Amino acid sequence: MATNELATFSQYERYYNAGGVRTRCFEKGEGEPVILLHGAGGHAETWVRNLIPLGEKFRVLAIDYLGHGFTDKPKITYNLPAFSRHLLDFMDAAGIEKAHLVGESQGGQISVLTASEHPERVNRLALVVGGIPSNEHGHTAGLTQLQELTREATGAPTKETIRKRMEWLFHDPKALPDELVDIRLKIYSNPAMQEVLQGRDRKIYHLIDKIPKLQAPLLFFWTTHNPTCPWPVAFKVHRSVPGSRFVLVDKSGHWPQYERDVEFNRTLLEFLGGSQDDLLIDTYRKLYWQ
Repeated sequence: MATNELATFSQYERYYNAGGVRTRCFEKGEGEPVILLHGAGGHAETWVRNLIPLGEKFRVLAIDYLGHGFTDKPKITYNLPAFSRHLLDFMDAAGIEKAHLVGESQGGQISVLTASEHPERVNRLALVVGGIPSNEHGHTAGLTQLQELTREATGAPTKETIRKRMEWLFHDPKALPDELVDIRLKIYSNPAMQEVLQGRDRKIYHLIDKIPKLQAPLLFFWTTHNPTCPWPVAFKVHRSVPGSRFVLVDKSGHWPQYERDVEFNRTLLEFLGGSQDDLLIDTYRKLYWQ
């Protein structure tokens, strides 16, 4: 199953020149643009179960953002402003004036900063267990563990260290296919990847304060087993944003778009395709359980 998924996904690969940065992207569909942003240390295959279903209704672009995956890794200081600038350069290169942003983990932080500083470029915004930094909400144990796993995986990249790092993302580690491990091993075997991940700044950008001021309609998609920001913290932030939606799913960790892809895709299609009036009325919290 995973092999077929990735083989089909790979057919949509292409590259854009985003401000001089060769940027890998997987693109499918037509219509309103939707840009999918993975988490720190991740890559576009994060969205292997989402690109095609979402691409039936939208022009969907899953990218390796600056310094990640198979996108160029220039020798710069890697931080949220740099990632946001690259996102805007990518949008320009792809001929996109305004897009829906879907950000998982650190991809959510990039999305929040971009929507805050460039509201004219963002339509709707979905935060997938992301956008709320650990150094702002105070629950840092999960981030500390992830940083240690990342040091092991980038310092000595083997299938074992990569699998250990990626299993951290999952509620059910057995759901992680070897094919995804192999792709990340190839990426982490590039010495420049270690420089990117270890050289990121840890500056506080006060994203929690920015979120309630965002102009874009907002969806929080969270899990009961997220190892970084606990769902009650995210729910509290959601309550500070009039008209926002909050969706909570069970039996998923830090990759709900993969472990609970059916619920995720259905929710995203509904959110991105709804009217503004629907969003202002529909602020209830949804729960998906098995």
